[in-house]
Amino acid sequence: MGTPSTTLASHALASEELRGRTLEVRCDAGLLWVTVEGAPDDVLLRAGECVMLSGRGLVVIEALERAEFAMVPKAA
Repeated sequence: MGTPSTTLASHALASEELRGRTLEVRCDAGLLWVTVEGAPDDVLLRAGECVMLSGRGLVVIEALERAEFAMVPKAA
């Protein structure tokens, strides 16, 4: 069984501090905008896509439409 998804309403936000960890952000449904404090680029994720984030800083995720996603910690 995989990591359970979190549901966000359109334009709702979620955030998580990286604190030196690596996180996989996985979009299971909808469309997400993902940004990391201090990173030069943002990422748009559609259903079925994921991105690996690492380092330090605040990760902010906004649902550009109703969306489901998971943040999965990865081994260093």
